[in-house]
Amino acid sequence: MTKQVIYYAIANAIDYCLTCMGLAVNKQVEGNPLAACAIRKWGLINGLFYYKLIMLSIVIGVGVIVYRKYPRLVNWILNVGIFLTLIGGLLWLWEF
Repeated sequence: MTKQVIYYAIANAIDYCLTCMGLAVNKQVEGNPLAACAIRKWGLINGLFYYKLIMLSIVIGVGVIVYRKYPRLVNWILNVGIFLTLIGGLLWLWEF
């Protein structure tokens, strides 16, 4: 699980950077309503950072609890999360 957590955090950092660049350069609106709310409340850089930090903490916290009973499930969920997070971040490259 340790490697997956590190990879998931890296995927979120990549997604954060690409999303900030995409929203700043293209003047588009964030599609995720929770992230958009955080951006409206605290601004692009801070709002998206707080949102990502909270989501990362929730996923890792729940993962640690569930890992005790279902380690293979948590590893699978983190791998899917890594993949989907990278896809979401990399979609911003189409906008540049």
